[in-house]
Amino acid sequence: SLVVAYIVYCDRHPINHYEIRISRKQMPLWCLRHPFRGFQEMRQENLHSLGATGIILAVWFLVSVMSSQLTAFHFNPAADEDLNIFVVLAKTVGLYALFVLCNWAVATLADGRGKLSEIAAYTAYALLPYIVTQVVLMVLSNFFSLEEAAFYNVIQAVGLMCTAAYLLIALREVHDYSLKTTLLTVGGTFLGMYFVFLIITIVYSMFAQLIGFLVMLYSELRLR
Repeated sequence: SLVVAYIVYCDRHPINHYEIRISRKQMPLWCLRHPFRGFQEMRQENLHSLGATGIILAVWFLVSVMSSQLTAFHFNPAADEDLNIFVVLAKTVGLYALFVLCNWAVATLADGRGKLSEIAAYTAYALLPYIVTQVVLMVLSNFFSLEEAAFYNVIQAVGLMCTAAYLLIALREVHDYSLKTTLLTVGGTFLGMYFVFLIITIVYSMFAQLIGFLVMLYSELRLR
């Protein structure tokens, strides 16, 4: 609710633009510092970069790997478990790709202006607050005790809220939507992701049962 209220306030108090030139290479950090103005200028000047998008995703993946291993045990009980790179990849780049594809599909039906490449770039830029928060929490976890877990949780919550705000701002700009339409399409995007997960689960279950049946059939034939 705080995120939505802040975006509504900024909608009613437009930004006063002053002359300043930002390059494609500077745009990710510019959007991090000035989300409203940054995403607006990125759309107006077509300054998104797929190269920067790839770098952000690579950094997110690496930070997630490091966080899973270097976060203090009392904040991350799974730190002692064997690291599965493919699971981390699915939780980061896989979820990102699924969100982008579902948002593109929903926005296409809702007359959104964003192309697939633009949605990918804007979404990646919006993830920067979350990546920064992961790094901060990974470092602070090694200094905080369990008694200071409240501070850890507050920082985590603020990071998630900032990421949600950046994502709403980015999607609103890339599709040229109102806030209400943006919220509806984001809801449709998560609903689409749920159905994709459901389909994948059903297909995986059926495939596993088929493999099990074929193995059992092969074993029976060998015994005879």
